[in-house]
Amino acid sequence: MTCWIHGRPRVLLALLAMLALLTLGCPPEEKDDDDAADDDDAADDDDTAADDDDDDVADDDDDDVADDDDDDVADDDDDDTEAPVEIPADSGVTCSDLEPNDCSVSDSTDLWVDCGQVCEGVVSGDGLADVISGTLETVVEETWDGDNDTFALTMTAEGFLNIVLDWDTQDGDLDLYLMCYYGDEQNPEAWYVMVPDTTGTSKPEHGVSHVSMTAGTLCYAWVVGYAAPDGEPYTLHMWVSES
Repeated sequence: MTCWIHGRPRVLLALLAMLALLTLGCPPEEKDDDDAADDDDAADDDDTAADDDDDDVADDDDDDVADDDDDDVADDDDDDTEAPVEIPADSGVTCSDLEPNDCSVSDSTDLWVDCGQVCEGVVSGDGLADVISGTLETVVEETWDGDNDTFALTMTAEGFLNIVLDWDTQDGDLDLYLMCYYGDEQNPEAWYVMVPDTTGTSKPEHGVSHVSMTAGTLCYAWVVGYAAPDGEPYTLHMWVSES
């Protein structure tokens, strides 16, 4: 789920979409990677040294450079290796999963207070990473119907919230869903999905909040399993940055 709550885009989201359009511009001319007359994928031509590829993956080249990411147009590679996320040193502020702490993402916000686990001191905002650790007791494959560990967090400093969720099973898939109570001149005070990039298939999941949030902002973080064995351990790092 990567949209604002209730699926109603706010002004901020619209501005982000417009910015992306202005940044990306018009789609590149379609080219062909197999020397045939038809175009079978976009912006991918095995006759162009700058974008040399034959596997039908756009914006990807066979330069055999390790530790870069073929999903990043500015850093193209064919090895599907995500560049490691730089996590600050641990702050010493920790929170451990204590059951029961499951809240359904679809529940009314009035019910979260009764079931979520309060993590005191997270997020501390001292430039270091606070750590939440836990275990998903049950995982229902390809759903979020298993163990949903829910944590209540309060920003103690102003800035952008950074999150990295990792787990043990290499081919597993855990997700993080973050909602924060936020408001500004363009967006009325409400619960918003604040980090939309942590429900995909990457390992680890990582993202940064849409906006800089003020101290005192309340957030709820869900760690859920999508594909992993029961009893999957996880670690969630969270820190505040200026951008």
